[in-house]
Amino acid sequence: MKMIEAPEPHTYQEDISVAAAGAALLRGRWTLLAFVFLGGLFGVLWARITPPSFKSSATFMSQGTGSQVQGLAGLAGQFGFAIPGGGGTESPEFYQALLTSPDILTSVLGRDYSDSDEDGQLVEKPLLDWIQADGANHAQRIANGIEWLKGSIASSVNRQTGVVSLAVTTGWPGISQQVASALLDELQNFNVRTRRTQAAAERAFLEERVAATGAELDEAEQALQSFLQQNRQFNNSTELQFQSDRLQRAVVMREQVYTGLVEAFEQAKIREVRDTPVLTTLQDPIVPPFREARRTVYKGLVGMILGGGLAVVLLFLRAHASSREDPDVRSLQREWEATKSDIMRLLPRRRRA
Repeated sequence: MKMIEAPEPHTYQEDISVAAAGAALLRGRWTLLAFVFLGGLFGVLWARITPPSFKSSATFMSQGTGSQVQGLAGLAGQFGFAIPGGGGTESPEFYQALLTSPDILTSVLGRDYSDSDEDGQLVEKPLLDWIQADGANHAQRIANGIEWLKGSIASSVNRQTGVVSLAVTTGWPGISQQVASALLDELQNFNVRTRRTQAAAERAFLEERVAATGAELDEAEQALQSFLQQNRQFNNSTELQFQSDRLQRAVVMREQVYTGLVEAFEQAKIREVRDTPVLTTLQDPIVPPFREARRTVYKGLVGMILGGGLAVVLLFLRAHASSREDPDVRSLQREWEATKSDIMRLLPRRRRA
């Protein structure tokens, strides 16, 4: 009996080879060129329809660091010296984060700004009207305005020098400069309010301590006075001499504490009303004379690259799909088509029967 050999299983390529990939790209060259052209055209149109923008920049730094000033003040205090302004300041990163805080941005949005409108007329109105912030109520308009401001503000910190750079970009040159100036003003106001609040709390505490220490000093002085009145001649008595020295030391110690508290109390009162700026502006924001570049060539190239990349992916997917066609599946499809044809030929005979 003759053995029937089983047919070898069909094999088909799972991956696309380099040659197949090159062939797929050449086969779809017109599709690739079309996608590259459309991508570049989209990038150019995107650059041209983008509204003009104007950027105003400023730089500032804080006067010293709080940890260093407090450390020097504590060291000098051990030797009986007082360094004014020992409250310290915050780090540059703190002011960078403060620039986009809701409280600061809400205050900036609450101001009025002036610039030329489309007709060239000088107009002054709130920033919410300039940016046309929408919302069902004023709170929603403020929230939308805050998000718009966050996207318009850029900041960075130079860690070596502690300089904070600020840039505001809007569609109006005057608005960009005024918003940047408003941000610097709000930072200064925040510092003044914070220092005054801390100084007020410190003044209230020191006021209580001055009163309590003054009462303790009076008691010590009265105790020494009573001792001296009762013991006019005590030089020959060791016990009375020791008691006199102890009472005098108590008076001197309370006098030193009282004097130090009174000096700190007076400094706190001065800090409570002082408005000396803590931030030093190195570069004031100016009205930008030119608008920001549209970067048409750059955006066109980016569009061409993205369009070409999308075309390559689509061509590879199509080539990969065609390379994965199983011959067995194609044979099954042919047999199924033949079976349907036979069924269709049989149906009319049954009807005629």
